[in-house]
Amino acid sequence: MPLMPVNALNRILTWGDFTQKNLPAPAPGTSITAAETQVNISSTGIRFIPVPGSAPRQFRLDQEPTVTVNFLKRSWVANFVFTWSQADQSALLDHEQTHYLIAALSARDFFNELLAIRKRDYSSSQAGIADVKAAQKLLINQDIQDKYDQDTKHLPTVNVMVQQVWSQNVQATLRFNQPLRAQLKRATLI
Repeated sequence: MPLMPVNALNRILTWGDFTQKNLPAPAPGTSITAAETQVNISSTGIRFIPVPGSAPRQFRLDQEPTVTVNFLKRSWVANFVFTWSQADQSALLDHEQTHYLIAALSARDFFNELLAIRKRDYSSSQAGIADVKAAQKLLINQDIQDKYDQDTKHLPTVNVMVQQVWSQNVQATLRFNQPLRAQLKRATLI
């Protein structure tokens, strides 16, 4: 099985994907979080079995794993956002799209590592599991999410240039099938 759903990497979010949260608009000169994107990543098919006829006994993944990216319905947008101009609404949605892509690309990188693990034979199932656990570190992306928000200051309409740098680099990671962390390190974003 592949990375799921099939559109995980090219899914385009709309405000209809988000639950509306009734929050008061921030007072002039202040800001509050206006939206939050939450993504869950899960995997199945990670089981090591003996390789038939191997001597000494070897183990490998018994099937192609599946990694699933779920955009969670508890993602939300404050209802005051819909009083903003269309340009400001779109800028915030683009900001949230990049949050989603950071998670989805982390899942893709994990899936690619699982495919590499599937090609290897191991002297024990524990050795294979150790490689899977090491690969699972690719799923940890909160540090990237936090750095993205720190750099953009959660204000994509105010920090337009920084927002563009982040968005372009995340998109380049997708377009050129590059590992997310490597691309962001090359761009000195993390």
